[in-house]
Amino acid sequence: MKKTLIALAAVAATGAAFAQSSVTLYGVADVGVGDNNAAGTKLGAIANSLMNNGSSRFGLRGSEDLGGGLKANFNIEAGVSLADGSTAAKMFNRAAFMSLSGGFGEIAAGRRLTPAFYSKAAYELTGTANYSAMAKQFNYSSAGAQAVANASGARKDGLVTYTTPNMGGLTATIGTVLEGNDGQKPLEMNVIYRQGPMVISAQLDSASIANTASKDKRGMSIGGSYNLGVATVAASWQDPAGAKKGFTLGVSAPMGPVTLTADLARATDDANKSTDFVLEAKYALSKRTFAYGAYLKDGTKGAKSVNSWGLGVRHNF
Repeated sequence: MKKTLIALAAVAATGAAFAQSSVTLYGVADVGVGDNNAAGTKLGAIANSLMNNGSSRFGLRGSEDLGGGLKANFNIEAGVSLADGSTAAKMFNRAAFMSLSGGFGEIAAGRRLTPAFYSKAAYELTGTANYSAMAKQFNYSSAGAQAVANASGARKDGLVTYTTPNMGGLTATIGTVLEGNDGQKPLEMNVIYRQGPMVISAQLDSASIANTASKDKRGMSIGGSYNLGVATVAASWQDPAGAKKGFTLGVSAPMGPVTLTADLARATDDANKSTDFVLEAKYALSKRTFAYGAYLKDGTKGAKSVNSWGLGVRHNF
């Protein structure tokens, strides 16, 4: 009888421990066909390409309640190609970080999406699709050596961030990469306000904390979107590091199961004057699966525009 009681107590204690933590498997499967006129590329199967809505991936995220409102969280995420089943050389190159969160906000460290990315994603109308005109024209972040090496600047290694708690729809995030991980010591910050149908977001990034006054090492943007019911409109001003600057304009309208989106990103400075334009149609097959078609015009000053299109299906799990 005594052993039975001890066993039951052990099971109850184990159940309580499991009840305080959770791990979720999630991911995206996205595949299609596409074509573009760059370098004579022909129609072919596409996976994780420019004309996929998103890159296929799988990941694990989890959280443990430590008591007193404090939680320990983690997220690891790997990309996978549905064309050949391969993964990146660094398997969990999309995310590999942990955080502590509570009433004070959240402190996180590891490889993850940057504050600049989240700022622009707040109002970008395609949901930061691979073919986003804004990302193609202006990238997400211009801060640090990693941003230059990774082109889009969407993620950074060794990123340490602090995010405030939600204050009536207002949040702010500040992040940096220590000198041992990026010699330029990039600093990034954002402020995002969400209230009802409106989103307003601003971000600032600098290639070096010690050189924030240097214009060529500092980038910024401000933008927003508003849901009018029949359509959502968005606009932004973009001024990344270097000479390039310009704006974006877009509209997205749901029509039953179909959502049509048109987005334009225009570089206005003399050195880079060009226009990127995307037209996207999505057809909802279920809450987690949709078919899509997209056309992207990549305008380049002094060169022939690159025209690309893609048709595909995306499933979120």
